Amino acid sequence: TPRDTALDGMPATPELLAQVDALPAANDVPDIDEARAVAPEDAYGLRRLLRGFGRPLTLSLLLVAVDAGLGLALP
Repeated sequence: TPRDTALDGMPATPELLAQVDALPAANDVPDIDEARAVAPEDAYGLRRLLRGFGRPLTLSLLLVAVDAGLGLALP
């Protein structure tokens, strides 16, 4: 769909600037282990990528198999 560009060049209104100034300062700290995040990976494969998705993938495969079986059984 085409993007609406009618307001792209319009400057911010004083009301909007006042609302932005009223926002609290951003002071969030990410809840991650930074040493682990920057450490190089020894190995990276499909098994590691899909870790934690075993049950949903198994359920999906089971539902696809049931659908295929019912599709073959019914005319």
